[in-house]
Amino acid sequence: MLRGQTSVEYIILIAVVLSIGLIVLILGGFFPSFSFSSEFQSSKNYWENTSPIAIIDSYQQNSTLYLVLKNKANTLINISSIKAVYGLKEEYSYLQNIVLFPGQSQKIFFSAKNCQKSQNIFYDLTFFYSTQSVSNLSFRGTKPLYLICN
Repeated sequence: MLRGQTSVEYIILIAVVLSIGLIVLILGGFFPSFSFSSEFQSSKNYWENTSPIAIIDSYQQNSTLYLVLKNKANTLINISSIKAVYGLKEEYSYLQNIVLFPGQSQKIFFSAKNCQKSQNIFYDLTFFYSTQSVSNLSFRGTKPLYLICN
């Protein structure tokens, strides 16, 4: 075997290993822009399809969080409060009653964590509500609500 051939094989082997490592990093979410984009879309799909309360639109400007809620149940829902948790301890609440008839949507807004334009932000959400037949219910999303500040 020639010395030059061994060097070329070694360089090709290093290139293959580095390429595989880069693919693992991208798929593993080590590049935030790639992972946030996929989390954002996954979160949007999740919250649009939750039941009995769905979030069909959401955005944030500065310290105001806007949500468009939709009742996906076949009964009236009375939302007594919404808790949005940023990180592990920053809690923000919406404390006004919202009555939603089946299929009805309503836009609400409340104070939340201050953010800058194009900043990625997310909240864990919990809804406290009652129906005509059952009271003191709560619904906590299994996925956070991901947003990009406007």
